[in-house]
Amino acid sequence: MSAEVFACAAFGENVLSLFHLNEQIVMVTEYKIEDGDTLNGLLLSEIAYGYSVLPILYQKYQQDNYSFMPWYDVKLDAGDRLIVLATSSSLQRIEWGEMLPRLWQVQIEKALTTNAIIYGAEEILLITGCSSTTARQWMNNLPRVLPIALYKHQAQRLVRELAKVQVLANVIFIGQP
Repeated sequence: MSAEVFACAAFGENVLSLFHLNEQIVMVTEYKIEDGDTLNGLLLSEIAYGYSVLPILYQKYQQDNYSFMPWYDVKLDAGDRLIVLATSSSLQRIEWGEMLPRLWQVQIEKALTTNAIIYGAEEILLITGCSSTTARQWMNNLPRVLPIALYKHQAQRLVRELAKVQVLANVIFIGQP
């Protein structure tokens, strides 16, 4: 166990603690985001699903407050602090910038109201991290398959949130990249 923690610490991660869970060693690991980091500019959902980690604490740069079990819509910037639960293989993937493949897309059939177009664009922006201009263009040209690959849980969440704002959509498996 100590060899695994030592190996992870060699990558530069700050391993705060560790424990056994289901015959695996899980490490509580702290990141201080810097320019050029593999985590900089990513949504927490992309980090969670792409690297198989669980974000448990997020603190915005130069702010005293922090959030436990933060929303996955948060985008990391240089200076931010993030603590995750991770295995050694997850930490290695972060170090090497090797995210798991995104194998899902969202097909949007129609918006049931004019407001649904506006609110649907906001949900797309939050959940995918695309620009507001791009999200509005997508919502103004329905029906369509969003031309962005997502992680399964990310795509499912987007479909659920779109349904709440009266946009009909479904998840499509696109297979191996």
